[in-house]
Amino acid sequence: MRKLAVVLLLAMAGCLGPDHIEMEPKQLAFTRRGDSVWEHAVFMDSRGKSYPRQAATWSSSNEKVARVDNVDKPGTVTAVGPGHAVITVKAGKDLLAEVRVDVETVEKLEVGPNPVKLVLEGDRVPLVVKALDIDGHVLRDRTPHLKCADPKICNCDASGVWPAGAVGETTVAVAVDDQTVTLPVVVTKK
Repeated sequence: MRKLAVVLLLAMAGCLGPDHIEMEPKQLAFTRRGDSVWEHAVFMDSRGKSYPRQAATWSSSNEKVARVDNVDKPGTVTAVGPGHAVITVKAGKDLLAEVRVDVETVEKLEVGPNPVKLVLEGDRVPLVVKALDIDGHVLRDRTPHLKCADPKICNCDASGVWPAGAVGETTVAVAVDDQTVTLPVVVTKK
């Protein structure tokens, strides 16, 4: 009887361990494959006491979207591909918490004009770059990076391509995140 009374007192005092898990951040969003974030799980009791050495198991509902480390750096979530997943942390029989993961990657680039035609003494030709997600929607928050293969023939920046001083043919690479499109560039005298 005495043991039962002690167990009841300890349970009422919140001394038996955590009763919930608080997650930080509350939601994860990635824009590139390979990016990772440490998801912090804080094991708490109803009185606000934390239990930092609580053993836990991490899992992902879709490892094609996001993986979570369960060994080396538990709770480290890494983006794998486009889509949605849920990361779950479990401890004991009935403690668990979840966090939603959204991965919105560039899956395709549409770039024009193709080919890029420049006149030696002419103006810059603006490029229209559309970074598309897996559903074909334009991702407006992405910045293109351009590079001319032969800097004697063309120069470029995020807004377009212009002649560098020599007539000829080369290419310009347009990259957004991990997607790249290469366009032919032709510079003529007129």
